[in-house]
Amino acid sequence: MAEADFEFVPGPRPSTVRIVFRGFWDEAVVQRYRQALRERAIQRGASAPVGKVLLDFRDCETQSQAVIDAMAQILVDYAHDVEGYGVVLPGSTLFKLQTKRLMTPTGAAIFEDEEKAAAWLSS
Repeated sequence: MAEADFEFVPGPRPSTVRIVFRGFWDEAVVQRYRQALRERAIQRGASAPVGKVLLDFRDCETQSQAVIDAMAQILVDYAHDVEGYGVVLPGSTLFKLQTKRLMTPTGAAIFEDEEKAAAWLSS
């Protein structure tokens, strides 16, 4: 059985979450992700902000420009609900560059080390 394209993992504090991204996405996966975010927002109350969100791209592949553009729009759409973004970078050099470019407008904390990322999410 294949792993999900994304997974929400509760963080060490109630207001934190790690989102694990996997594989190569297409528009259908982006839409499923967008829907999952909507459902989570409804569950917690649309006006309740999230503390820190750690985006874990280690198991994700280099994405098409259309997917990167869609992800950038999602970040903008939810920016008012998030205290801060952190990112665990992927191994691929090209995807590292894509990820850094994607996250620049968010002021995200960027991590190549899992331990430092986990410490940031816990702080």
